[in-house]
Amino acid sequence: MQGEVERDISQEDIDDNTTLITNPCDDKSRNNPAALSYRFESAAKKEVIAPDEYRSLMRGLNDKQRPIAFFHRKWCKEAILNLKKGIKIKPYYIFLSGPGGVGKSHVIRIIQSDSIKLLKLSGFFEPDEVIVLLTAPTGVAAFNIGEMTLHSSLMLGCKKYGSYKSLSHDKANTLRLRLAKLNLLIIDDISMVGSNMLFDVHRKLNEILVQPHDVIFGNLSILAVGDFYQLPPVGQSSLFGTMSQNSLACLYGSGSLWKENFKMLELDQVIRQRGDTNFVKLLGRVRTGSCTNDDTSLRRS
Repeated sequence: MQGEVERDISQEDIDDNTTLITNPCDDKSRNNPAALSYRFESAAKKEVIAPDEYRSLMRGLNDKQRPIAFFHRKWCKEAILNLKKGIKIKPYYIFLSGPGGVGKSHVIRIIQSDSIKLLKLSGFFEPDEVIVLLTAPTGVAAFNIGEMTLHSSLMLGCKKYGSYKSLSHDKANTLRLRLAKLNLLIIDDISMVGSNMLFDVHRKLNEILVQPHDVIFGNLSILAVGDFYQLPPVGQSSLFGTMSQNSLACLYGSGSLWKENFKMLELDQVIRQRGDTNFVKLLGRVRTGSCTNDDTSLRRS
């Protein structure tokens, strides 16, 4: 794809700028078992939303947000029953889409809190075990939500995608100890995750959770959140695009990981700029690259 070639970063550029790339695989002090275990402490000790605030948040959900939150609550309750019966939890794969300002982060916060609060009622989880993991593909995106990057949490490494490296024995044991009962992985800013990176996430989860090849994403539920009109992935095909023939995901026959498994739910009621209809419409046209001459004049004024 032409767009893919234009965004591609050559291995020579990566090699020449290694000091600009935070590569977890090369930083032994940050990736010994003790450091790895420490990373998950905040996720394991994540506090649920206080009751009064939670009720306020739930009452404030609009008609598009409410069904998503209720779907997840129902899934949590079914998961509790399955855990008590010793039955595997059936995972879900949802892509929560929508432009900026529609309350995606609002929904994420409720889902994260419900996962912790409700699933702990099963009595199946120890205090230091991670139930839900909130991640993002870049450091800036992860910082904005106060959580870890996908690379850091799953030890994906930062080499150009296509050179998958299995975990060492010590790292694998540490991750299995902390993530053995992980049930939900949330990936924010999904537009920056490419097809090869998603495939690496799938393989790493199967490796950590010791799942067979015919299981996807370690049998975890995946909530992918973002807007494909925003920043695309670098050096690989986007999740919704046609993969190049040399794509790792294509070569492994897993190009259907995204298209065949994820159900899209879209939020379209803008909350952040509520009350300024003209500005909301302008932002929508900027998002899709369909600005009028009047829009351009207004933005320059």
